[in-house]
Amino acid sequence: MTLKDIIWFESCDSTMDVCHRFSDITKKEISIGALSQLKGRGTKNRLWVSPKGNVFLSFLLHPDPLKVHIIHMLGTLAIYEFLNQNYHFD
Repeated sequence: MTLKDIIWFESCDSTMDVCHRFSDITKKEISIGALSQLKGRGTKNRLWVSPKGNVFLSFLLHPDPLKVHIIHMLGTLAIYEFLNQNYHFD
């Protein structure tokens, strides 16, 4: 997946809600990105403050149930690698 594969919005209600709407019409894995969210929410519907000037991402995945536990770790590592390669965080 590259940045071109992400469906980008300037703003949306919630990237998670957009993913849920897509899940009703496709079985494909998708990525949703937004530069701001109007009604961002986290787990358990907790408010997610989402001001403009940041990047917010949600992913709709269909992983093998036996491998679900590594998705968080791999996602974190991928974000770190991207930021380090593009912004030289050390």
